[in-house]
Amino acid sequence: MIAPATLRLAELEAVIERGVPTFMEVGQALAEIRDARLYRETHTTFEAYCRERWGFTSSRARQLIGASRQATVTAVTPRTEWEARRLRAGEPEPPSA
Repeated sequence: MIAPATLRLAELEAVIERGVPTFMEVGQALAEIRDARLYRETHTTFEAYCRERWGFTSSRARQLIGASRQATVTAVTPRTEWEARRLRAGEPEPPSA
């Protein structure tokens, strides 16, 4: 029988693998993997998991997690990760062209 944590890890990794067009789902998946320590199914640290499984640093994972969280708490729905990070930093919106 497959452990529930192993099944959930596989589900979350599928979100990331699909290259979901929204950074929000990827950030949320990474946050759950980190917070529930699901990475321990295959790796000893979240940093090693990110590097070996996805080819990016844990700081990149934190960027995605932070942007997805910011997008869920703002009244404005950012279309891109970059817009969400700007909102988080408190940068003003650019003027409309």
